[in-house]
Amino acid sequence: MGLLKGSLRIHIIEAKGLLNRDNTVVHEDVSDPYVSVDVGVTRVAKTFVKDNNLNPRWNEVFNVDVNSKARSVTFKVKDRDVVGCDMLGWLAIEVDELLEEEIISGWFPLISPQGRQDCGKLRVEISFKTKNKNVQNNMFPLRTTTRLRLYQDACCAKFPQHDTHVRRNSTIQVKAGESSWIDLYRDLKQAQDLIYISGYTLNPDLKLSRYTPCETLGQILLERAEKGVQVLIQVQELCMGSPCEYMCHLHDPERHLKLRFAASSVQVSVRPPTRDDHTSSFVLVDTSLENVNVPQRRLVAYFGGLDLVTGRWDTPGHSLFDTQRTLHRGDFYNPCLNLRARGQSYCQICGPKDTPDQEIETTTCDSSGARLPWHDTTSRFEGRLAHDLMVHFEEEWLKHGPKTNFAEIDDEDYDLDNPPPGNKTDEWECSLLTSIANPSNPTSSLKRRSTRRARSRTKSVMTTNEDVIQQCLINHIKKAKKFVYVECPILFKTKEPDGFTLNPVLNEMITRIMISIENRTEFTVFLVIPELYIHTSNMKLASDPDTDRVNVYHRDCIAKMYNMIGNCIARHKGSADKHPTDYVQVYTLRNNGSSTPYKLKEHDHNIQSQMIFVHSQVVIIDDEHLIMGSPTSHTQLANKDYEVALALCQPHHPSVMNGPLPTGDVARFRMSLWLEHMGDTQTSWTDPSSRECRERLRFIAQVNRANHDKGVVCESHLLEFCKSVHKSGRTEFYHFKTHKH
Repeated sequence: MGLLKGSLRIHIIEAKGLLNRDNTVVHEDVSDPYVSVDVGVTRVAKTFVKDNNLNPRWNEVFNVDVNSKARSVTFKVKDRDVVGCDMLGWLAIEVDELLEEEIISGWFPLISPQGRQDCGKLRVEISFKTKNKNVQNNMFPLRTTTRLRLYQDACCAKFPQHDTHVRRNSTIQVKAGESSWIDLYRDLKQAQDLIYISGYTLNPDLKLSRYTPCETLGQILLERAEKGVQVLIQVQELCMGSPCEYMCHLHDPERHLKLRFAASSVQVSVRPPTRDDHTSSFVLVDTSLENVNVPQRRLVAYFGGLDLVTGRWDTPGHSLFDTQRTLHRGDFYNPCLNLRARGQSYCQICGPKDTPDQEIETTTCDSSGARLPWHDTTSRFEGRLAHDLMVHFEEEWLKHGPKTNFAEIDDEDYDLDNPPPGNKTDEWECSLLTSIANPSNPTSSLKRRSTRRARSRTKSVMTTNEDVIQQCLINHIKKAKKFVYVECPILFKTKEPDGFTLNPVLNEMITRIMISIENRTEFTVFLVIPELYIHTSNMKLASDPDTDRVNVYHRDCIAKMYNMIGNCIARHKGSADKHPTDYVQVYTLRNNGSSTPYKLKEHDHNIQSQMIFVHSQVVIIDDEHLIMGSPTSHTQLANKDYEVALALCQPHHPSVMNGPLPTGDVARFRMSLWLEHMGDTQTSWTDPSSRECRERLRFIAQVNRANHDKGVVCESHLLEFCKSVHKSGRTEFYHFKTHKH
């Protein structure tokens, strides 16, 4: 038995001398053959039926992604009848032969069900290729690294660590005690060659360390620039039609950011706005080697949710009031509290139906209420993978930034390839997915770069290839065995702004669920989204018409998914005991506080409960694959799309059909996220597709929702997004006041 993990190309050409199983008085009525192909016990291909033909020619080609253990690939030639089918013959090709990656072709004798070889021949061609070292249609190759860290929030220092989530004395550390902002602060202070920052904008007055005195971000950048470090900042042009109070948390919108650094060598580039606001945020910086007294340096990237602006620093506890005069002093942000533009109260938007209507007059920078908790994930990686992200940044800069000579990075001065010694099981396979790169472009900058790269390029050479991230997600969902876990601010959004259709990613999830219903197997999709969406680029209110469209879209998507699943369950009588929530569970995050020193008129209780804005963009499949960054294909303006995502997996921790889920660092990271959201650990969480796990999560979410409505302090943050889901798929949502267009 061998492991097939890669791509099978199956060419079924023709057959001859097949048996006639149609014994009728009509001489012309003979077998109606077709061919099916199985890898182990899994059907992977099937040809069309050739009516009344004992020497059929199909000439059909199948390209199949496989990841399973099997002894052989079996071709079965069958005769289709009105009722059922008859076996005409079969042949098997051993997996060990395919693993040699040579083309196997020719005429092969078929074996009858009785074991005879007088039932005809089949002509096929089959070949196997191991896992492609390049993500299909992606510019950047697959990288192997052990220098990778994952962070579930900006600061996790106070979060209780669980022993199964901490791996001490290991190269890869996925633990709650890591702080991405403190690590970033240390790396920025050590920069000698470059600091590249990409995002919506940044606040130069921001402090990355909250527990010890430190300089502001602007002071660090100016200090490094004075020492000869190349500092490049690329921000997004904001929607200037919005009132300034919507953006006051940014402190320095791009029109002022250039003035802030005008007297220094810091360069600022402004990108045009996108129709949707998911511009990726990341930081690139060079730093010294750890515990090694050598002149070589490292290229480090911080990627994911890394908005260096007001209100983003947070811990897994997501405090509302307790830290406003300490850790969050001068760092208050909550656009939901600015309600004068619509004349609505906070309770009308986020509170229960029976909450008294009381207008709260505050601004986003006035700490007169609960801060908006912010949940986001970040990764830190080094070496060639960080170098790929630097290429991506340079291509963005060349589109909109001033002419510049980029910092030189070469193998002599930088340790890009040599990983530290460690356990092979700690290795990651990583790909940087970008939707603005076209690998077919022969002049691509990646192909032109040698050890010493040309730095005087003045023109971007990349073209748009927007489907890379979407196709990566679809391919992984197709191969998913037990579950898909998603955290994102916007459900995979359709490209039709005025119409409604499910995005291909959501469609693939539904297709995978329908296969599970037909086969009566366990498979669950978990979605964690914000209770109300807020535009993070122009900081429009959750009640604004533009953001209403997203909030309505979320509910329409969820209602349609449940309706399709309910109809599928009704069609399959063997699934009568199933419910749509067995296959899709949608949650949101919310926190509340027991007391606050701040008073909002006479209605202090109105803001005791506050949603946690889910800005994470994470997709986890079977605890084997993790996609972080911008895993949505939603942009309408392709030439202004800067989506980029990071696809990760640990090859030594694969998922196996009908076997236990992996226990590598992807699984530990998911468990850490669940520990944050649920406040506890359960043994059932090791298999999210199990009934016990689903029921436990649903119970926690229902109890928390009831406690929030009653004003009772909750120990965890998970709440149900839907008020009720009927077995037919009919969905009822909690109170949501929309703007009528």
